[in-house]
Amino acid sequence: MIRIQCFFCFLLLGVSLSTHAQIELGQVNWLRNYDEAVKIAAEKDKPIFILFQEVPGCSTCRNYGKDVLSNPLIVEAIEDLFVPLAIHNNKQGHDAEILQKFNEPSWNNPVVRIFSADCNELIPRVAREYSASQLVSAMIDALGKDKREIPGYLMLVQEELAIQKAGLQETYFSMFCYWSGEKNIAKQAGVAYTEAGFMDGKEVVKVLYAPDVISYEDLLERASSAQCASSSYSNDKKELQVSKKVLGTGKQHATKAYRKAHDDKYYLNRSNLKNLELTDLQKSRINSMLGEGLDPTDLLSPRQLSKLK
Repeated sequence: MIRIQCFFCFLLLGVSLSTHAQIELGQVNWLRNYDEAVKIAAEKDKPIFILFQEVPGCSTCRNYGKDVLSNPLIVEAIEDLFVPLAIHNNKQGHDAEILQKFNEPSWNNPVVRIFSADCNELIPRVAREYSASQLVSAMIDALGKDKREIPGYLMLVQEELAIQKAGLQETYFSMFCYWSGEKNIAKQAGVAYTEAGFMDGKEVVKVLYAPDVISYEDLLERASSAQCASSSYSNDKKELQVSKKVLGTGKQHATKAYRKAHDDKYYLNRSNLKNLELTDLQKSRINSMLGEGLDPTDLLSPRQLSKLK
């Protein structure tokens, strides 16, 4: 009995180690042979996306797999727009041969290199900064250099990651109708997320935005022009205060805490897109486009679109 229990423990441990060993590769379905990748790239006329990765690797390698190479839209873009090839930089045999072919160091942090179907390098070696933002920008640059169409959803991913990287601030605009507020505010560049709710007995829109992309004053002016900022509450030293520019008064505290409305993302939630797995920016922008009677399908990936069918 003890031997049987130990055997099953060993099996479980083996599964655990196997799973752990793949963390560095994320959720991408990688090819593992360079010659095969070159052949498929020629047949399908796609660029080759090579990940040189330490497997099993250090915390940087694991985090790259977990945080960057497991983002669903990044995974989809790598698999659909490129031929993905993983080369382990701490293995012998074929991996070591390809490492030497491209003059890549062994036992190194993640490196990405992207080549055209005829094996010409499209962009400089992607290394040192291990962020989703850097990788997506590199992918878009490579597609542009290879004179390929860049999908709208991938451009939106780049925008969302850049906004998040810049750092977000929070503000609240009150107005006559938060459906109109979400529709008008969400389309502004630099706005990462909008949400309909209530504060001080008023309908408000909670806004997360990147001040490096759009200043608070600019955002306030555009919201006011769309009649979506009769009052403005912003987080200042963790206390909600009313903007002097809108009310012409001194700073005041909100008397009631914010609460989310049940009909947040009104236009999105009345459509057949409501059950899709969407990013925050996708939700806000799609809700805005639907509210204006526009077709938002360009902001969806092919796999998201296929789920609608």
